Amino acid sequence: MHKKSVKSIEWCTVKSICVIATGNARIYLWSEEGALLCDLPFGMDYLEKDFSVNGVSWSADGLYFLAKDKGELVVGYPNLEEITQ
Repeated sequence: MHKKSVKSIEWCTVKSICVIATGNARIYLWSEEGALLCDLPFGMDYLEKDFSVNGVSWSADGLYFLAKDKGELVVGYPNLEEITQ
């Protein structure tokens, strides 16, 4: 469950999964079968500020998504089978 307003939401291009951004350092993945949340970024200790995901977009093949902050982005490779089981 997220408490902030949705900043960006996009459906996967190949499966019934959406990725949701709420302006914090988390990505929410949702399908009819379940949901996951992921704290971002991984291994980005060089950032001097918190990563605030304000935009998301799936790749054309649906294998990854981009999580965008104002000056940075993270590529996410979710395990789609885990979400849709």
